[in-house]
Amino acid sequence: MKAIAFLKYDLRRSKIIILYSIVLFAPLEFVLAYSWKSEIFIFTYMVLIVILGNISLFSQDQKVNCGFDCLLPASEIDRVVGRFLSGIAIMLLNILDGWIVCMIYRIASRGKFVSTISVTLGAFDFSTILIITVFCLAIGLLYLSVLNILLYFMGRDINPQIKNIVTMIPAMILWGIASSFVKTTVITGSGNKILTYIMQHLTFLAAGSLVISLLIYLTALGISIHIVKKKDFR
Repeated sequence: MKAIAFLKYDLRRSKIIILYSIVLFAPLEFVLAYSWKSEIFIFTYMVLIVILGNISLFSQDQKVNCGFDCLLPASEIDRVVGRFLSGIAIMLLNILDGWIVCMIYRIASRGKFVSTISVTLGAFDFSTILIITVFCLAIGLLYLSVLNILLYFMGRDINPQIKNIVTMIPAMILWGIASSFVKTTVITGSGNKILTYIMQHLTFLAAGSLVISLLIYLTALGISIHIVKKKDFR
């Protein structure tokens, strides 16, 4: 399928972001987790890296001004599907990176302290980490759905500074909400009832959020294809 070729093409263009996620963000994730004594900080940066990777691809599209990719024998659908697949691929790569950092963190912190969540709600085992990974994946898919629609709608001709501001506002809001939630429910312990309810229904909530986010992602794919056909954004 030609969309797979565009997926590989986008991944080659995202190699700098992927390299940054390993060289820069992975150590930062470890330091934050070690400082706050909580593994949840390892996975929160995954969403940020996915956002940066997606924005960088659209920025490169604008710089080359419909260059090499438009010369390839493919349809608008192939290009858009490839871009949506690249978002999922970058997320999966960062999940793998997060799990590796998590294992290193556990080895480094063994015998010194336990996770903050462990103190509040019992053992923080790998099944819980898997569920948190699913939640982060769902959040990433939801944000990418909105971001892709927004970027395709703005097109190539909009001022790059305006585009960056518009696309980063939702990221800042999402980051603020996530940080406030973690601070309120996990660090300060003032939201123990909320957190206890979430933990009691964690598997159901994780599965439901992933299914809903996937459906929204597919819907965003259809909307983006429609926008591309109308605006001739290749």
